[in-house]
Order: sequence, then structure tokens, then C-alpha cells
Amino acid sequence: MVPSRFDTIRVASNKIARGLTNSSLIRISGASYFEINGDNGTGSRGLTLMLPQQMAGFSNRVVDLIGGLTPIATSDSSNSNTAIRNCNIMGVSSNVNDSTFAGIYMGGVNIVAVGSIGANLNARYGRNSFNTFDNNFIGGVQYGVYMRGRTLKAEVDNGNVVSNNIIGGDIAPSGSSNTNYWGGIANAAGISVNGQSNLSITGNLIKNNIPTFGNNRGIEVTVWPVNGLSPANTSIGSNITIEKNEIYRITSTVAWNCVRAWLAQDRWGIVTGKQIGRAHV
Repeated sequence: MVPSRFDTIRVASNKIARGLTNSSLIRISGASYFEINGDNGTGSRGLTLMLPQQMAGFSNRVVDLIGGLTPIATSDSSNSNTAIRNCNIMGVSSNVNDSTFAGIYMGGVNIVAVGSIGANLNARYGRNSFNTFDNNFIGGVQYGVYMRGRTLKAEVDNGNVVSNNIIGGDIAPSGSSNTNYWGGIANAAGISVNGQSNLSITGNLIKNNIPTFGNNRGIEVTVWPVNGLSPANTSIGSNITIEKNEIYRITSTVAWNCVRAWLAQDRWGIVTGKQIGRAHV
């Protein structure tokens, strides 16, 4: 994929989605200069990416960016200069809860629990750089945007942008329709990022999480510890800008939940880690 060539996704008939573990509706793997843009010329979100019911599963996501996997892995298997813009991104949900891990996911192919190093990630998933997620609506998922970089300092993600997205809708749980709130598990976040350098999180609206779980937060910026510590080779977030975001109606069963985490506290729903250098909030 190169700037001088267009790559096109076309619709084929009679294709049935299968709900495999750690799968997605659209997977971008080892790509450069690739864009999904739902703008129909009016500046609107004209493309809806909705995970089908057959793919309900707590490790699945709507769109993911994964380091190059066999047989397409190369010596430079990261994703760079890709974009997801102007789309409605919807996970599988019910009128009670969400059954999709993330709307947009970038990291290793397998989901690993928060606070774990996770040897079962595919070996090539770091250095995802200059990717943009802009002006999307994301709902019906546990995490709106989830970005996990490599645990090695030399292989952190760099220069990514999360901007102008709306995470969380207005269809509440316990109604007659499937909810488009986010959350539905403890420790969920509207935007959760790890192992990032020169990251911009700007102009996003994050609202309305499912309120029956603890420790949910609007934006979370973390490092991944080993046995509760951050060793010398652990990824360090640096030069991270968080500005002009609006966060409200973040609720849970734990007091001060929208700011509570093992790292730090902030009463506006932004959690940052101990090894975040030059974070502009």
C-alpha cells in the first residue's frame, strides 16, 4: 500500500461472519497509507461498521490494527499512516450490557487483561505510527478506543491521533432497545492507551457509560507493570497531549470511580500513569 495507489474494499454477497475469539469485522495488519472514510462529501458519517450478532464475544472488536501476521508479516510489520474517519462504529450489545471489547483496537492479536504483560500476544505489534482515528461515533462497546503499545521502550507506538470522536450514545440500558452506552465491565475506559509517544487525544466527547460496574474512566493513559513495578525496559508514554475533550456522565458502583485507578487520580475522568513524560492535559 503506497500513497500513489488506491486500495478499495468492495462488498461481496452471501458472506456469513463467524464469531472466532480475538476477531474483528475489519482487520488492518501491517498496512501503510490505508484509509476507511465514511464521508460522502457532506462531512457526515455515511458509513456504519456494525459487528454482527454472530461475533458477540468479550475479546472481539469492530475494527483492529494488528502487527503483520503470518503469512503477510515482514521485517516492518507495523501499521502506519492509516486512518479511520467519519464512521459509525457499533459493537454487539443488548438492552442490558455490551458484548464487544473495543470499537477501535490497536495492539497484539490477543486481548490481555489490564495489568498483565501477556506472553500470548503476537510478537510483532509495536511501532504502530502516524495512524488517525477521527470524527467517528463509537457505541455498544466496552472500550471506545483501545491502543496497546509494545512493552519495550524502543518499540513504542508514535505519532498517533485520536480526535473529534463521540464515544457513547444516548440509548440507555434497561430500555426496549440495545444500548449504545460504552462500558459494561470493571475498569473500562472511553479511550485507553498504553506505550504511546507523541500521541494526541483531542476534541473527543466521551459520555454515558453503563453505570453498574466500578472504576470506569473517560480517558486512561498507562504503562504496564511487572509485579506492580515498572522495570527499565517498560514502555514509557511521552509527549502526550490531551486537550479540548469533553467528558461527562461517567458513573459506577465505586465512589470517585471515573478517576480511580492504580496509577493516579484526576476528578475530570482522566487517569495518567507514573511514567508519563510531558503529558499536556
